[in-house]
Amino acid sequence: MIELIQAMRAAPVIPVVTLPSADLAEPLAAALIAGGHTVVEVTLRSEAGFESIVQMKRAFPRLKVAAGTITTPDELEAAMGAGADVIFTPGLTATLRRALADSGAKAVPGVATA
Repeated sequence: MIELIQAMRAAPVIPVVTLPSADLAEPLAAALIAGGHTVVEVTLRSEAGFESIVQMKRAFPRLKVAAGTITTPDELEAAMGAGADVIFTPGLTATLRRALADSGAKAVPGVATA
């Protein structure tokens, strides 16, 4: 967890991406890394979200990939299975809180962002 926190603190900007196709994941990750980024958030606003995480982690294992917009335990499980390093949530229901605690996932719940 400390390594992840250090990576996030060192990142002046964390790109948030929504990919229409997982085919774009590897070249986008390569471009982000070339631009000096070490952390990226992949949102689940498209069908390609989970597979994009898989592709980025497969090609660039040291890139910290966050799964964003996680709202349910099923999405959490899929994100962890895809290899997400951290989970970003827009809020925190009791059900999602329990699932996060049970999973041991590193998470940043969006409950106090200002």
